[in-house]
Amino acid sequence: MSDEKQVPGGDELSLDTILKEISSWLEEPVSSAPAPSEEPSLSSTPNTSEEVEAPEQSSEPEPSDSDVSAGSEPADPKIVPLIPPTASAQEEEVPEEAEVPEPAPEEGPEEPPIPDNLIPFTPPSSSPEELSPPPKAPEPETMLKAAQLGASKAKAWVEDHRENIKKKPTFQMPKLSKPHLKLPALPKLPKPPDTPVKELASLYAKQLPGLRLKCLGAFGCTFILLLLAAIAAFPSLPLPAAIHNPMVLTSISLGFFALCLLLTYPILLQGLSALMLLRPSMHTLAALGAIFVLSDSLLLLFLHLRPMSVPLFAPSALVLTFQLWGRYNKTLALRLTCRTASSAAAPDLLTLEPSQWNGKGVYRRRFGSIAGFGSQVQEEDGAEQRFRRLTLVLLPAALLVSIVPALVSKQPQLILWALSATFPAAATLSGSLCFALPFRDLARRLSKVGVALAGWSGVCEARAGCGLLVESTDLFPPGSVKLTSYRAFEKHNPTYVISVTASLIRAAGGGLDSLFYSLMRTEGGSFVTATELDVESEGISAHVAGEPVYVGNLSFLARHGVDIPVGVRVPTGVFCAIGGSFAGQFVLEYSLHKHAASAMDSLLSSRVTPVLIGLDFNLVPSILKKLFHFPWDKMAFPDFTQRSKLHRAPAPRESTLLALLCLQGLAPVAAASAGAQRLQTAVRICTGFASFGAILGVMLTGYLASLAAFTALTPMGLSLFLISWFIPTALISGWVNQY
Repeated sequence: MSDEKQVPGGDELSLDTILKEISSWLEEPVSSAPAPSEEPSLSSTPNTSEEVEAPEQSSEPEPSDSDVSAGSEPADPKIVPLIPPTASAQEEEVPEEAEVPEPAPEEGPEEPPIPDNLIPFTPPSSSPEELSPPPKAPEPETMLKAAQLGASKAKAWVEDHRENIKKKPTFQMPKLSKPHLKLPALPKLPKPPDTPVKELASLYAKQLPGLRLKCLGAFGCTFILLLLAAIAAFPSLPLPAAIHNPMVLTSISLGFFALCLLLTYPILLQGLSALMLLRPSMHTLAALGAIFVLSDSLLLLFLHLRPMSVPLFAPSALVLTFQLWGRYNKTLALRLTCRTASSAAAPDLLTLEPSQWNGKGVYRRRFGSIAGFGSQVQEEDGAEQRFRRLTLVLLPAALLVSIVPALVSKQPQLILWALSATFPAAATLSGSLCFALPFRDLARRLSKVGVALAGWSGVCEARAGCGLLVESTDLFPPGSVKLTSYRAFEKHNPTYVISVTASLIRAAGGGLDSLFYSLMRTEGGSFVTATELDVESEGISAHVAGEPVYVGNLSFLARHGVDIPVGVRVPTGVFCAIGGSFAGQFVLEYSLHKHAASAMDSLLSSRVTPVLIGLDFNLVPSILKKLFHFPWDKMAFPDFTQRSKLHRAPAPRESTLLALLCLQGLAPVAAASAGAQRLQTAVRICTGFASFGAILGVMLTGYLASLAAFTALTPMGLSLFLISWFIPTALISGWVNQY
C-alpha cells in the first residue's frame, strides 16, 4: 500500500510510541472530527474509562489533511469511531509471539480536559480474556429454554412457600365487630300448669263476657276523651265559651278518665304486680303512665304548679284500652284453640322433627299423648317476651329524659307532666296486639279445619324450607278410597283370599289397612300368620302355610312369574297370588279431597316440600299423574327404602309440638304449618314496628317536655302519634290469614 502511514519506531509497535502519539492528538484542539481514512488506524477495544493518564509528549509530526482519503464519507462530528486494526495489519506490525510489556505507572503533566465529542481511550490489556470479542446475543431457542427454566423455578418456589403466601400479613388490622344492641336477659318465669284443654276452654269462655263489656266501656270513655282533646286543640269550634275553658275541660276529662281506670283495672293490677315482682312489662308502663297523668291533673287543679293546659288523659286512656282489647283478643283465640283441641278424643300431633329428610327438618303427623299442650298454650307469646326485654330499657330511659331536663332547667313542677307524656309513648298501642290480633284471625280459620296451635312455643319453631312427610291417609283420608268389586280365581276360597290379603297389608303397614280389615270382618275372615315377609315398592311377598303369597299390583305379580288372566287390567287395584297362581282381584277407586289442591298451594307458598312416604303400592307417580290433575311434580317421591325408613322412624326426643290435628287429610297439616310460619313472621314484624315507635316516642316526648312545649305536646297530638304507629300492626295482622 503506497498511501499507508509509516509507524514510527520501525516495524515493531511499542507501547511508548502509541501513548506519545495519542497524547499529541489530545493536546491538539479539535474543531471538527476528521473524516476517517481508508487505511486502518490505531484504535482500542470498546472498553473505555473516564480518565487516561497522559504520558510524555511525542516529537513526531501530526498527520496532515493529505493523509485523509478524499473519497471517504464524513464521520459524525460528535462521535469518533475507534476501528480495531484488521488482521493483516496486526500480522505485519505486531508478531504473535511478541508480548507487550506492561509499563510501570509514571506521573505526567496535568491532563487537559477531554472534549465532549471524543471517547476516552483505554489501553488494551494483555490478558487474552479481555482481548476476546464480546459474546454473541443468545439465540431464540436458548432464551425460550431460559424462560421455561425460570418459570419452573418460580413455580417450585411458590409451591414451597404456599402456606406462607396464604397467611395474612402481620400488619393487617383486625376486623371490627358490628355494634349491636344486646337486650338484657329475661328472668325465668314459672311454667304454667298443664291444665286439661276442656277446663281451659271453659275458663276462657267464662272470662270473655266480662272482658267484652269492659272493652266496650273503655272504648266509649276513650272516645269522649279524644273529643275533649280535639275541643282543646281547636278553640275556634262553635261551642259555648265555658266548654273551651281549660279548667272545665280538665275537670270533665278527669271524670271520664277515672271511669276508664275502673274499667281497665286488670291491666293496672297486672302492671303493678309485675313491677313489685321485679318483672316489669308493657302493662307496667301503661299503669305508671296512668298514675302520672292522674297525679299531674290533681296537682294542676288544686295547686296550679304549672301553666294551665289539659292533661294527657286521652293518650293514657288509649293505651290502657288497647291493652285490654289485646287481652280480650288473645283470650278469644285461646278459647277457640282449646275448644278445637278438645273436640277430638285422640287428636294427632303435628311435630317438627330435625334432620330426617335430606338433612332438613320435617313436619309430621304422629299419634301420641297431648300431655304438655295445656301448659304450652298458656306461656308468654313472642310480643310479651320482646316487650319485657324492651321495658328494662324504656323504663329508666323515660325516667331519665323526664326528670333530668326539668331539674337542669330548674322547673321541677314539670316533672309529672313530662312523665305523663313519656310513659304512654313508651307503652304504645301495639304492645299487646302484636300477637293477639293476628292469632285471633288465624285461630278462627284453623278451627274450621280442626287445627289447634300449641301456643308461641310451637309457633316460633316453624321454619320455611322444611319438608312435610305425607302419608297415604293424608292424601286419601278414610272414605276417599273405596272397594268397588272383588272376586277370587281358580277355585280359591274368597274368605281365605281376603284374609291372606288383609294380613299381608296389615303386616306391611300400608294405608289400606282399615279398608281390608273392614272387608275381612264383614266376610268372616281372620288374620293368618305370614313368614319371610318382604315389602317392596310395588307389592308384598311372604309365605303362608308353606306356600308363597304375593300381594301387589299387576307388574309385581308378573315379575314373580304369575300368569295374569285375561280381562284383569284395571288402573288401580290390589291383586293376590297364592302358590304361584292368580288368586284374587280387588278393584279400588281413589278420590282426591276437594281441599287438596289449595293445601298444596299453601305448602308451596310457605316453601314446604311435601314428601310422600305412603307404602300403598298404587301411589306411584305414573299412576297418580294419570288419575288426577295435581302438581305431583312439586312433591318428592323417595325410593322405597328411604320411604319405609321414614315411615317407621320413631319420634326423636327433641321434636317440638306445633299443633293438634283433629281431622284427617292434607288440608289440616298444610294449614297448620303454613299458618304457623305466617304468624311467626307477622309477630316479629309487628314487634319491630312497635319497638321502634316506642323508642321514637320516648325521644320525642322527652325532647318536647324539656322545652316545656305545651302547644306541641298536646293530648290530641300524642294520641295521633300513637294511632299512626298502630296502623302497621293492623295491616300485617290481616295479611296472616290470606293464604
